[in-house]
Amino acid sequence: MAMAPITNPPSKWTIWYLEFWQIAVLDLPREDFFENEALNLPIPAAVTGFLENQTEAAAPENLDDNSRRLLRLMGYAMRRTVTPLNQPPNENLDPTDESEVDNFIYNLLKSLDYQIHDTEIVHSMGIYFFRVNSQRPTRRVVANIGIRWRRAPIFLLESKSRSPDAADPEPQIIAEAIAVFQSLQRRIPNLQHITLPCMTIRGTLPTFYKVFVDVQLSDAVRHGQHSDPTPTWRYETPFQLEDGMVPHVNREEILHDIIAFRNEVIIFRQFLEDHGLQDQVPEGEVPEGEVQVEGEVLQDQVLDG
Repeated sequence: MAMAPITNPPSKWTIWYLEFWQIAVLDLPREDFFENEALNLPIPAAVTGFLENQTEAAAPENLDDNSRRLLRLMGYAMRRTVTPLNQPPNENLDPTDESEVDNFIYNLLKSLDYQIHDTEIVHSMGIYFFRVNSQRPTRRVVANIGIRWRRAPIFLLESKSRSPDAADPEPQIIAEAIAVFQSLQRRIPNLQHITLPCMTIRGTLPTFYKVFVDVQLSDAVRHGQHSDPTPTWRYETPFQLEDGMVPHVNREEILHDIIAFRNEVIIFRQFLEDHGLQDQVPEGEVPEGEVQVEGEVLQDQVLDG
């Protein structure tokens, strides 16, 4: 029998953690993962120019500012390698860090109306997380981008560059979903399970998840014990990492996927409302959306468009 994992935050999770806790990632075809009606939703006018033009350089002068911005940020997010020292700077060979991917997907989600009604899109969302054999939650900054409602996460996204050295974001996003459940339990005491909509993106290629977390899995992680098998459902877009959203045919299908997935965020927000989530935090705790760092409280960064 494998030993319980050592104490690690979500950012350090690997595939071994998923195997230890018997978290099975199950691939679904596109038509089963998304609702068919949602896949047929129209693409918003705010991204029409982004869809119809290949690059910012090739776009007409009268292209709207939002589409031009998305094309530019997509180009930044697709960069990967470093300019050799013996060559002059080349914009196509500049190194890309995850922040460029963050900037692109953040602006795209806002353009696709992911900031729904009374929700906020935030960077570096803080979540309480019970690590193995810990009796008190440890604050960790998790999720490159998140959407929250009443200071509770309702959508998480992890981004990575296209670099072959980039860590696999899948174990991390699942660990973060477990942290969300543990945090929500402190505000909804009788909560038995959630299915959290999550996304990872490498460069401009997204993967979609519906992460199921229940009490037995959360307790197993908290106490470093084995758990019953638990599913996470995944849809991987059928395109190459090197292409991402750059080809028009890829971009159109991926945009429809992201638009369809927005419905899962709406459903989860309603789930929390139906279960009585209030806009309050347990007494004596740092409010959701704030991060405790060496005695200081740091607010999550809420980005305006």
